[in-house]
Amino acid sequence: MKKTIGRAGLAVFFLAYAALFLQNSRAVLGVGWAGGKDSAVFYYIGRAITKGLVPYRDVFDHKGPLLYLIDALGDILPSAYGMWIVQFLFMAALFAVLYQTGRLLEVHWIGCLAVLLLLRPVFATFYDGGNLTEEYAMVFMAAAQYFFLEYLVKRKTSWQRVGVIGVCLACVLMLRPNMIGVWIGYTLIILILLLKNKEYASIGKYALWMLSGLAVGMLPILIWFAAAGSLGDFADCLWRFNFTYAGRNEASDIVGAFRFYFLDTRRYFQLAEGAMALIAVYYIIKKDRYAWACGGILCAFAATAYLICSPGNIYGHYGMAAIPVFAVMTCIDIAFIFRLFKKRAYIWGIMCCAAALWLGHPHFLEDVQLLGQHLGNGFQGLEVQDGEIIELIQEKTNKSDVIQVLGNRCDIYLNSDRMAASRYIYQEPIALLRPELMDELAEDVAEAEPKLIVEYCPQMERVWDGEGNMGEVLKERYHIIYEDDRFKVYEIKQEKS
Repeated sequence: MKKTIGRAGLAVFFLAYAALFLQNSRAVLGVGWAGGKDSAVFYYIGRAITKGLVPYRDVFDHKGPLLYLIDALGDILPSAYGMWIVQFLFMAALFAVLYQTGRLLEVHWIGCLAVLLLLRPVFATFYDGGNLTEEYAMVFMAAAQYFFLEYLVKRKTSWQRVGVIGVCLACVLMLRPNMIGVWIGYTLIILILLLKNKEYASIGKYALWMLSGLAVGMLPILIWFAAAGSLGDFADCLWRFNFTYAGRNEASDIVGAFRFYFLDTRRYFQLAEGAMALIAVYYIIKKDRYAWACGGILCAFAATAYLICSPGNIYGHYGMAAIPVFAVMTCIDIAFIFRLFKKRAYIWGIMCCAAALWLGHPHFLEDVQLLGQHLGNGFQGLEVQDGEIIELIQEKTNKSDVIQVLGNRCDIYLNSDRMAASRYIYQEPIALLRPELMDELAEDVAEAEPKLIVEYCPQMERVWDGEGNMGEVLKERYHIIYEDDRFKVYEIKQEKS
């Protein structure tokens, strides 16, 4: 009975904490989509899938297809909060997996909850509005990490466990391929361990099991693209374009990126990293049963940090990829304290400190205020961004009509409930890398003849001079019906009878 009550209590905690975590999510129709332009792109493509369109072939973007399928699930749910519900379930699952990982490492249950509370200040500085690849990848990274550590701590494995690790790897590759530090780090340590123990046959066996899981995870998506005749578009967008995108900076500041992600005092990373490194050295010297697990954690952290920092770009949400490893580093720290002093009071002290840091963090009050707003309006969504533009679109077009937005404002498609005339639903910043895109866009617009074209000037002036084929199409076939300091709205000219 006590176990049942305890599990129910934990489930309530995970769900309530996930709900509070996600109050800053932009993945609610009409709530901040404009500020989260990437998130709006992903949600639009998810909606396009529900209407029978195929990513890459019918809609251009360069993230992995699993992200769009997750957003399609959010669009199917009959609520403006559908995408938020999907995020909520992923976040609750992440907390459950990290809690179980802490218990695997013999952390007291109060210590596991303290670790989850300590994640909030870290997470808050990385979240960037959510509905991004790293947010969903964290769950798969944490699940794979659990099974890696289960082997390193208990030498427990099976084909099902290794297969799950392979499936999780496939999911991360189908989100964004450069988030595989967990697999690189732990696989390296396990390979060294197997070679040390001369378990050569196990190397091939485990590799086969993992590759089988990888195939199970990837083949359904690849078959979908093959059946739609879009494998070439998939390769072009996800691989060729991303190589161009990654190499757009002549000089990358890896040191500056590392300083931002891992040495910023707002995130408490330094405490966990430094303590964990010292504890790992102690365990290795003492040949403790946690020595190999600590080696795996440190290798996974190093690989993850390198993959995050190697592009030299600083985007906050990249840092979320380090959270699963950061969580287990903190678990090792707390487990060591408990083993050293063997008093539960220390764990409660850590819990109180974690709670104080969480309650005292500026984002806590912000989260509570946002939750109050959502409760106050019955979870019907908040104010729509640029409502006058949305109203104009809905007045001048029918739901079956297509429109075209120039810029990177897919929130306009979403909030007006209209689809794009072109495969290129946004042009900024990709037109800088592919200038010919504007000519292809002009061809699409000339063929589809959308009734309205909305130009978001602050973005378009960075990538387009107003000339070329697209400029000619606008001059010959459209006239301006609305203009302010940010927007121009063009309506197609009526043919004279």
